[in-house]
Amino acid sequence: CNRCGHAEQTTIPKLTTPVRSEQEVYNILMSFQKKYPQNSPFGYDKEYHTNRGDWVTACNAFACELSDAAFGTAREYQHSNLNDIHVGDLVYFIWTSSSGETTGHVSIVLKMNSDNVIVAEGNVGGVVQWGNTVPKTDIHSIGTRY
Repeated sequence: CNRCGHAEQTTIPKLTTPVRSEQEVYNILMSFQKKYPQNSPFGYDKEYHTNRGDWVTACNAFACELSDAAFGTAREYQHSNLNDIHVGDLVYFIWTSSSGETTGHVSIVLKMNSDNVIVAEGNVGGVVQWGNTVPKTDIHSIGTRY
């Protein structure tokens, strides 16, 4: 309001940091290869305190640390449009085993093409993996901060 200065509540909050280009995000993500080289230990014992104030572990800790470095305090929005995936997006997977147990995993997108995403991920057998190719059809949902 111009009279009292009250900010009107909107359904989509404004970003608190400027959005970087996908190339800038990629460069930030790849800089973490020095800290977490291919096959370096990163299992269930790893924790990370996110910019949102949450404590996360394992694959989520890895993905959130990289995402926070790239996007600062920008909010994450969930969607499931496989044609709207960007560098730095978090991709969530849910698998159900033959015994009926559900397992989840999260990775961060480095590159994408029409059928696949190339990701970086923590806690893949207890280690960091850079450059794994995952079919888009395996993705349950996407978290974007763009």
